Amino acid sequence: QDDHEPTPVGSNRYLHAKAVVLEPIDTGAGTGMVRMESEQWRATTEGEVIEAGAPVRVVGITGSRLVVTEEEPA
Repeated sequence: QDDHEPTPVGSNRYLHAKAVVLEPIDTGAGTGMVRMESEQWRATTEGEVIEAGAPVRVVGITGSRLVVTEEEPA
Protein backbone atom coordinates (compact mmCIF):
# COMPACT_ATOMS: atom_id res chain seq x y z
CA GLN A 1 0.00 0.00 0.00
CA ASP A 2 2.87 2.39 0.59
CA ASP A 3 4.20 2.09 -2.96
CA HIS A 4 1.94 4.77 -4.48
CA GLU A 5 2.04 8.54 -4.48
CA PRO A 6 -0.26 10.15 -1.91
CA THR A 7 -3.35 11.81 -3.35
CA PRO A 8 -2.83 15.59 -3.44
CA VAL A 9 -5.16 17.52 -1.16
CA GLY A 10 -6.20 21.16 -0.94
CA SER A 11 -4.95 23.45 -3.66
CA ASN A 12 -2.10 21.02 -4.49
CA ARG A 13 -4.62 18.89 -6.36
CA TYR A 14 -4.45 21.52 -9.14
CA LEU A 15 -0.72 21.09 -9.80
CA HIS A 16 -0.06 20.11 -13.42
CA ALA A 17 -3.72 20.71 -14.39
CA LYS A 18 -4.52 22.41 -17.70
CA ALA A 19 -6.47 25.66 -17.94
CA VAL A 20 -7.39 28.36 -20.47
CA VAL A 21 -6.62 32.05 -19.98
CA LEU A 22 -9.75 34.22 -19.73
CA GLU A 23 -8.05 37.54 -18.89
CA PRO A 24 -4.46 38.28 -19.96
CA ILE A 25 -1.99 37.26 -17.26
CA ASP A 26 0.33 40.19 -16.58
CA THR A 27 2.20 39.91 -13.28
CA GLY A 28 3.34 43.55 -13.47
CA ALA A 29 -0.23 44.80 -13.81
CA GLY A 30 -1.57 42.26 -11.33
CA THR A 31 -4.10 40.86 -13.80
CA GLY A 32 -4.90 37.34 -14.86
CA MET A 33 -7.79 34.91 -14.79
CA VAL A 34 -8.02 31.31 -15.99
CA ARG A 35 -10.77 28.71 -16.32
CA MET A 36 -9.98 25.24 -15.11
CA GLU A 37 -12.85 22.81 -15.70
CA SER A 38 -15.91 24.77 -14.44
CA GLU A 39 -14.01 27.10 -12.06
CA GLN A 40 -12.41 30.49 -12.56
CA TRP A 41 -9.17 31.29 -10.74
CA ARG A 42 -6.89 34.31 -10.44
CA ALA A 43 -3.54 33.47 -12.00
CA THR A 44 0.01 34.74 -12.23
CA THR A 45 3.09 33.72 -14.20
CA GLU A 46 6.83 33.91 -13.75
CA GLY A 47 7.35 34.63 -17.44
CA GLU A 48 6.03 36.94 -20.12
CA VAL A 49 2.43 38.14 -20.44
CA ILE A 50 0.08 35.33 -21.48
CA GLU A 51 -2.81 36.43 -23.69
CA ALA A 52 -6.49 35.44 -23.38
CA GLY A 53 -7.33 32.13 -25.04
CA ALA A 54 -3.90 30.59 -24.48
CA PRO A 55 -3.69 27.08 -22.99
CA VAL A 56 -1.68 26.97 -19.76
CA ARG A 57 -0.54 24.43 -17.16
CA VAL A 58 -0.52 24.99 -13.39
CA VAL A 59 3.04 24.84 -12.02
CA GLY A 60 2.43 26.18 -8.52
CA ILE A 61 0.08 27.88 -6.09
CA THR A 62 0.80 31.20 -4.38
CA GLY A 63 -1.81 32.16 -1.82
CA SER A 64 -5.10 32.04 -3.71
CA ARG A 65 -3.53 32.38 -7.19
CA LEU A 66 -2.47 29.67 -9.55
CA VAL A 67 1.03 30.05 -11.01
CA VAL A 68 0.85 29.00 -14.64
CA THR A 69 3.07 28.57 -17.66
CA GLU A 70 2.01 28.69 -21.29
CA GLU A 71 1.63 25.28 -22.91
CA GLU A 72 3.81 24.57 -25.92
CA PRO A 73 1.84 24.09 -29.15
CA ALA A 74 1.38 20.45 -30.10
